[in-house]
Amino acid sequence: MKPKFTDFFKEAEKKVPPKILERARNAAQREIFRIRLADLRRKYKIKQVDFKKMKQASVSRIENRSDIKISTLVGYLHDIDMELTISARPRKQKKKKAFVLLQG
Repeated sequence: MKPKFTDFFKEAEKKVPPKILERARNAAQREIFRIRLADLRRKYKIKQVDFKKMKQASVSRIENRSDIKISTLVGYLHDIDMELTISARPRKQKKKKAFVLLQG
């Protein structure tokens, strides 16, 4: 029987120290964010040169960062007529009602 992809992660959690796993998860989340930002722009058929207030080089730098300031993200999104909402919700509650921290 071929092992499942999810089995790998279960086994890794048993063998890898928690601090290393947490760092790996954080790095993966930053990479996923970087990819999603460029995908969002492409989904709406917006080119890097189409930004009104940012130069193409600045857009490229933002999309290739693994970490970004919220103010930079807001500026990026506003420049392509989008808004940002940041919310917080408890991890371990069944009803995960979100608390909006930032909207704009």
